[in-house]
Amino acid sequence: MSTVRLSDTLSEVRSKEVLLLDVGGLLVRPDTARLLAALDSAPAVTEDSLDRALYCHGRVGAGLGPGDDDDDFVFRFAVAAGATPEQVRAVFTELRDIVLFSSWVPRNLTGDIAALRRIVVHLPRIALVTNSEGGAEEMVRRLGIAQVGPGPGMEVTAVIDSATLGVHKPDPEIFRLAAELLGTVPERCVCLGDSVRNDVEAARGAGVLSVHFDPYGDCAETADHLHATSLAEFAGWFE
Repeated sequence: MSTVRLSDTLSEVRSKEVLLLDVGGLLVRPDTARLLAALDSAPAVTEDSLDRALYCHGRVGAGLGPGDDDDDFVFRFAVAAGATPEQVRAVFTELRDIVLFSSWVPRNLTGDIAALRRIVVHLPRIALVTNSEGGAEEMVRRLGIAQVGPGPGMEVTAVIDSATLGVHKPDPEIFRLAAELLGTVPERCVCLGDSVRNDVEAARGAGVLSVHFDPYGDCAETADHLHATSLAEFAGWFE
């Protein structure tokens, strides 16, 4: 099977009018400074290895959903970053708190906002679509990433929080509802997210064109969907 080529679908990507953008793993990541402090007994763990480890979970990515084993995700994430199983077990409670119950931090604040400002010229409506406990809009505003209306971050049309809707990824319904809330149809939207299951396949199940955020080129499913290594690369597709 041949690889999906951007040149074959660029006109389709450019025809969309709404961007449905994932948050966790794309705009934010677990607090690296706190993770490094917790894993100070693991010299193989670095800022770079922690970032890369976030995308080493196959089809799930950083996109946990209902029914997923959160503890297993935390354990595999820390081991993928370079810690031994013994080192992870020794500080697992602290790691679990940082990854699952503490606010994540911007992944690339300056670069991401600059890229979003390039994107909005061509996709005038951007909505953040995320699985959350209900605090997604407050979090991205507090971190200076984005807000609905004017502010220090990128102005977006909406923040679609799974807790508010009562529908969670990977249920395609969250993308159908997002399109409806934005006054459009799924076929006029494009989704960018880091999880094959929660973003690419779920959005596609709703009729949304899907692009996989794959910063390290780890995804083996090159024949199935488009890939972008950064928001800046995605922005360049429209220019």
